[in-house]
Amino acid sequence: MHPTRTVAIIGFLATSAAIVAVPLLLVPEHDRSAYFWWRIAWTEFLALLAWSLIGGRSMVSAESRPLPTFAGVAPAYGLVILSWGALSFGLVVCFAWLDPSVGPNRLHMALQVILLAATAIICALLYLPAHFAAKGTMRDTHRGPGRPTARMPFELASRLRSEEERFAGDRRMYQAIKVLREKVVYSLDGVAGVEGDPEYSELAARVMSVCNALQVVQPGDGSANGIDATLREVQTLSRMAASISDALKRRRP
Repeated sequence: MHPTRTVAIIGFLATSAAIVAVPLLLVPEHDRSAYFWWRIAWTEFLALLAWSLIGGRSMVSAESRPLPTFAGVAPAYGLVILSWGALSFGLVVCFAWLDPSVGPNRLHMALQVILLAATAIICALLYLPAHFAAKGTMRDTHRGPGRPTARMPFELASRLRSEEERFAGDRRMYQAIKVLREKVVYSLDGVAGVEGDPEYSELAARVMSVCNALQVVQPGDGSANGIDATLREVQTLSRMAASISDALKRRRP
């Protein structure tokens, strides 16, 4: 299991236990309202959502078709959802100390519904710019055979990110993949003319080939056949990416 997911699971279990234990210790049984356990259940859900966002980053497949469109706004989605979770939890705590009669509890539920609806609307609005930006930059899958077919830089970066996380325990390979991913992202993504550059097409093909080769290698297995050759290839591709970026920048008018 990936370390990030392990930490997220441990964090959720500890948080879940605290969510149940703290109210039970602070609120005597005779002071608990009819909504006491509902508030605990909702807080457990918010904790599950938060830890899922923290630990689920590596669970998104680099080969997922919606990923290129989604990847650009994924951090914003995470910020919005975590902010909503924090505000929702704040409402739970505030209303837990108010008069336990029906009126305040109904107001609490109404505010939670409004907050949830506002969060859903914001997330939907965030998707629109990413969608239209992707339509303007992504390769049209219906282009003729003479058009570029190489993976776009952000697609390569997504695939490399998955391998980078798999090799988090292998310092040499992890660092090499990270350098290559950063070269692709910061040197090639968004550079004019990169799609039609033949050297970039070769780079993209070799990057995908390396990623496919890494799929059959177990992280930390230094004795695996070809691991050193794969490491050298990754390092070579990093230099190649930098060279292509420099060449494209020199061609700018």
